[in-house]
Amino acid sequence: MAFLVRLAFTWGGFLAQGPTHPHGDSDGEGYHWLAKNLLAGNGFSWSGSPPYEPTQFRQPVYPVLLGGLYALGLNPIGAGIVQNALGAVTAVLIFIAGISLLGLNRRAALAAGLLFSFEPYIAYLSGRLIAELLIMPLILVATWATVGAATSQIPTTGSYKTSA
Repeated sequence: MAFLVRLAFTWGGFLAQGPTHPHGDSDGEGYHWLAKNLLAGNGFSWSGSPPYEPTQFRQPVYPVLLGGLYALGLNPIGAGIVQNALGAVTAVLIFIAGISLLGLNRRAALAAGLLFSFEPYIAYLSGRLIAELLIMPLILVATWATVGAATSQIPTTGSYKTSA
């Protein structure tokens, strides 16, 4: 359901802006050129033409992912659809985190996932080329792993011995 909500918002945004600006905004355009230049071997530059001067203004994770999607033959609109799916996965992760990390009952965790699914601004942004859509699920997974590691039983003998 979260995927369909995001697709509807994405489609509405494309209809409102038209097909001439599929990146969404200046951030999206910068990420687009970073990905295109990485694929073309021009380095980490957001210049649309030579000279391709490197930039350190953006982190490389999202442009590398975007470049991978472009290498698979997707365009910015296709990448936006993949991001819609990532947003739907984030809603599921919120549901799971609500139960496992926060101790919520299934009903409350489902409500949290649905609230995220139907939040209009995030749903609208799901079709735009912005790094936050990748960072949200990564933060959820990292938090889940950190809390899981902190609350698990850590062995104090056996394989951790380092002395001879």
